[in-house]
Amino acid sequence: MGRGSGAALAHGAARAALAALSLGALLALPWEPHVDTEFVRDTSYDAAGPNAPIDAAAFSRATERIPSRGELLEAWVYLPKGLSKPPPVIIMAHGLGAQKDVGLGAYGERFAKAGIAAVVFDYRTFGGSDGEPRHWVSVTRHLQDYASVLDHVQSTNLGGRVDGGRVALWGVSFSGGHVMETAARLGPQRIKAIVANEPYLRPPHPLDGHYPDARRTLRMLAAALSDALRRLLGLPPVYVRLAAPISEGALALVPLLDSDLPHFKPDGPARRYQGGWKNKVCARMLFGTLAYYPGRRAASISVPAFFRAGARDHLAPPDAVRAAAGKVAAETHVQVLNASHIEAHPMGLRPENLDPLLAFLHRHLAVDPAEAAAVAALASGERAAAAAAAAEVSVQFPETD
Repeated sequence: MGRGSGAALAHGAARAALAALSLGALLALPWEPHVDTEFVRDTSYDAAGPNAPIDAAAFSRATERIPSRGELLEAWVYLPKGLSKPPPVIIMAHGLGAQKDVGLGAYGERFAKAGIAAVVFDYRTFGGSDGEPRHWVSVTRHLQDYASVLDHVQSTNLGGRVDGGRVALWGVSFSGGHVMETAARLGPQRIKAIVANEPYLRPPHPLDGHYPDARRTLRMLAAALSDALRRLLGLPPVYVRLAAPISEGALALVPLLDSDLPHFKPDGPARRYQGGWKNKVCARMLFGTLAYYPGRRAASISVPAFFRAGARDHLAPPDAVRAAAGKVAAETHVQVLNASHIEAHPMGLRPENLDPLLAFLHRHLAVDPAEAAAVAALASGERAAAAAAAAEVSVQFPETD
């Protein structure tokens, strides 16, 4: 073998070694202190705590399992009492990386007390629902799960307990985009109204005031690529933080304002959540969200839509929400609260903010005023409902390891 051939082999070996070293570094991400590859589902709390049946004066709550693509979703079904006929139903799921026991129960209760049944479900890999790896956020899978719950409700009427012909969809943040997308696709034959709270309309843009700097963007892309490669190789996923303060500069998908933090780290003992919920999601989700523009589907929505926005929301700015609402080819209502993206969720439970939404739903779901009044009369004695609702929407985010 000549000197040239030997040099070429040496260069080739060096390039292969460098490629292997680079791949190893990408798989391990040794420079990232806030990523990890561990998340074991913890079901020890599920049956004993949040899934206990509720039998209140004005409503009941039971846990049901709903099939979706070969796996089972867990749902809480809130049913109003005192009615003479099956009520309409609102289908609800949480945003980017949260689940039903992170503040949705309070809304389910309020809807039930207003004469509207609520089906509050967890996406696959979250909360009480099946699926691995845990906390895999996927636009495609989320939309499939909404469709599965809708199909189940409308094909079974939940055993005659609800009227599957009168259905509304409810979403917040990321799932606000999901209900827009689903309504645009299915139309008024299947869906009578949607509620999009602080809806995700498009990916962050470099001109946005809170868009991450180039270095953090590259770090997030590296984490997403690492997770995608590990999936192909059958390795555990890479997890990144779901949320962290903007001022901290941590690698996280949702940058939090200082005013948001009290809602995530309230005073008092630490709370437990279904499935061992943690403040992290699979990094691979970044690739799906970069191509997700539900705001572009607004002109294809032909069902009545209630939009909620926060005046200080840096993730779903009120002007963008108003612009999307203006394209909907049906009645719309835009409610703007003096709140940030996170603050709007608990503020939405205040009577002065919730009552306009209930009036909208009563009108478009054809709720009989006499039926609604009958349920309200049963609920009138429950004095502590507002305090309990306010407590439930506080979230304690554990740090990633």
